[in-house]
Amino acid sequence: PMTNDDTLFPIVLATPISADAGKNKAVLVSLQTGTGEKIKALTMALASIADPLFYESLRTEQQLGYVIQCSARSREAVHSIVFLVQSNRPDADAEFLTQRIENFLSQTLAQALVNQQTNVQSYIDGLAANLLQKPQSFGEDVARDWEEVVAETYFWLRRQSLAQAIRKITLSDLENFYRNSIIGPTRRPLLIQVDDFSSSSFLPDDFKQAALQPASAQPRKRLLLRRQMNKLTQKSDLLPTSSYSAFIESLELAPTIVEAEERRAK
Repeated sequence: PMTNDDTLFPIVLATPISADAGKNKAVLVSLQTGTGEKIKALTMALASIADPLFYESLRTEQQLGYVIQCSARSREAVHSIVFLVQSNRPDADAEFLTQRIENFLSQTLAQALVNQQTNVQSYIDGLAANLLQKPQSFGEDVARDWEEVVAETYFWLRRQSLAQAIRKITLSDLENFYRNSIIGPTRRPLLIQVDDFSSSSFLPDDFKQAALQPASAQPRKRLLLRRQMNKLTQKSDLLPTSSYSAFIESLELAPTIVEAEERRAK
């Protein structure tokens, strides 16, 4: 069940809805799963199983929005599974969408794994086959190798190695991974909400008030965000220090960049 306790979402990044967004609200839940090839293989496998179920549940059955996505992501060798919902339903605010995502994670996805409603092996075989497909263009071929160049890893057979790791995954592996990283003790979530926050139970009152203030109040919001980010980094050894520092620096530079753009526009 959903609660407003820090253990469910220890960090919440909230941004007020922009004037040109109309009645759209959006929620992104990112669950950091860990590092290493085996974790990446499990993250990709679970995301490939969850994606069609997530779409069917939240869009087809509940009709919550027109953007419903689940995907696996990797940043600086740290892997995550991400759930995104964007909705313009008047009765579905960010809090409501967050609850539906959490219900999917704790109920629908669990039932699919436990009851073997999904053909796990077919997903695993398909995922491995996609990794082993030859590039369809020169640009795609370069892009694959360029990832290794940027990361300075130079492991040119990474896709083949990852495909082998994926093929070794069993239903038991996925169930244990789900229990630990998605709903269990090693769960590391980030919640991002875009709304007016008038009814949010995840945000402190001072943040909700700041979010509704004009642009001149932006530094106050960033300071609060920084305080919450510091809480997260104290708990998580998976968040790269360099990424965190760069993120904070971008937040502190943002007002200067915006002011410069406004002056240029005038």
